[in-house]
Amino acid sequence: MDSYHYRLHMSGASGSGRYEFCGLADGFFVTFGDPELATPHSAYMSYPDTLQVYVASNGDGEYVFPHGDPLSFEAPTTAIIIEPAGEPDSETAFAGDNRFVHVAIHLGATPTELRRRGVLPAN
Repeated sequence: MDSYHYRLHMSGASGSGRYEFCGLADGFFVTFGDPELATPHSAYMSYPDTLQVYVASNGDGEYVFPHGDPLSFEAPTTAIIIEPAGEPDSETAFAGDNRFVHVAIHLGATPTELRRRGVLPAN
């Protein structure tokens, strides 16, 4: 793998499975996950000004917005989330056998924004 693409295999008391992370460009990455978690796992994450698309074919999870509103990731599901800048971290939690794809695109890396900044040619 290279510095933009790596795989993580896990095996232990907390669970087993694999994750794959692909940095496709500045501000644009994809994560593939296929873990089987022995116990629920949660983490706090921040994706300011980032469009997130989450597609799950198996598993159970939840995304809790900074102000407490939960969004279920119980599969099968698709969720689209945009976090504004300046918000506190959001909590994500997953349990059981999961299979998902997570795409994250920073709003500054969208084609419209890149054209506006002169990085891409105008249509």
